[in-house]
Amino acid sequence: MDYLQVCAKSFEHLLNIKYHIILGRKGKLTELNILFAPTEFHHLIGIHKLHDLRLSRGNREKIFYQILDGQLSLADLKKSRYFPMIQKRMKPFEQIENFLDSNKLIFRYNQKLQSFSLIEAEYLLSTPYEKTDIYIFLDQLPEPDTFFCRSFFPKEGKDYTKGQAVYTLLKKRKNLAFNRKDHYTIRPSHTQRKTLKYRIYSTQFLSSSGSICSVTSRVSASIIPLCIVPLTAAPQAASSLKSARISSAPNMLLQIF
Repeated sequence: MDYLQVCAKSFEHLLNIKYHIILGRKGKLTELNILFAPTEFHHLIGIHKLHDLRLSRGNREKIFYQILDGQLSLADLKKSRYFPMIQKRMKPFEQIENFLDSNKLIFRYNQKLQSFSLIEAEYLLSTPYEKTDIYIFLDQLPEPDTFFCRSFFPKEGKDYTKGQAVYTLLKKRKNLAFNRKDHYTIRPSHTQRKTLKYRIYSTQFLSSSGSICSVTSRVSASIIPLCIVPLTAAPQAASSLKSARISSAPNMLLQIF
């Protein structure tokens, strides 16, 4: 299998996962919830640095699924004269989930202490890898205590942890991003997505008064809502998607994108 596709498949596995982390420092607790979205792969793998390729400016989510489907390969990235700039980060990327699982060293990241860096992030995860360390930077989402992976690369000379406040890892839990008790979720495989041209996310629910309440979900701005499927129709929608993953809850609606 093409190595770029291997990296994409490794990241695809994280799309259904949420990490819940509890940190301690000076008697205070801090909670982190780490979520993942298809658009983030583009930046994490370094495609944005390939300035002489259109891929660096293309639709990030579309490019991610083109890589998964084998329409784009490592050979396409190697056409860029900037490819050597991202080659070292690509080598360990297929292990990104292992780095997140095994990480025990978390810093509160203060960009002002790293005047040479343009990275905007709230936290820095540092994990040993071979003879160096892997850095994973986390930045905040609009939701409280919720973060995404901003950047990923191995340490090369510059120590991004120098002077940063270190936290004690008290607890780490890894589970599905969509709680089975709170959501009714159908997620087709990338092969089905290529054919069906839509994805399904649980984004709304009915309150006890019968009004529709929104649940924040992160989707690409290029994805257009098509319709809303009532709860009674959800099982039929699910049965039309082979290998769909389903969880249920009362009074839920599905919004199709």
